Amino acid sequence: MPSRLREWTGYEFDQPSGIRMALWFVYPDGYKHNWNDCHSKATFPAHTANIDDMGFVKGLIAREVAQRQIDEKHVYVLGYSNGGQMALRLALQIPEQVAGIAIAWRQLTGSRDSSCPEQGAVPLLVVDG
Repeated sequence: MPSRLREWTGYEFDQPSGIRMALWFVYPDGYKHNWNDCHSKATFPAHTANIDDMGFVKGLIAREVAQRQIDEKHVYVLGYSNGGQMALRLALQIPEQVAGIAIAWRQLTGSRDSSCPEQGAVPLLVVDG
């Protein structure tokens, strides 16, 4: 999926120009191309194997903050499909590490279908349709 996202954006974010010179983009991929999101009834391999995606993303954020000397208060996450659900999980469970999220092609999870406790919230953009 990360390579597809790069293709869909025409590799535009890979080219430094103007304000983007101050931005860094990272394209992680989940276990077997999916994430252990908050769906309580998910059958994705990452969910059934209980992969520690929260630990992975927290480590990824910490590495990027340290290596690139970025402002940790300005970490934003974009997620597509199951990645959108993972972005929602990050927003709900580690709002102190995520300044905002955008999700595409994914709806918000209802409280009856969520296995994640809510510890906060961040600004959210939903692109659907």
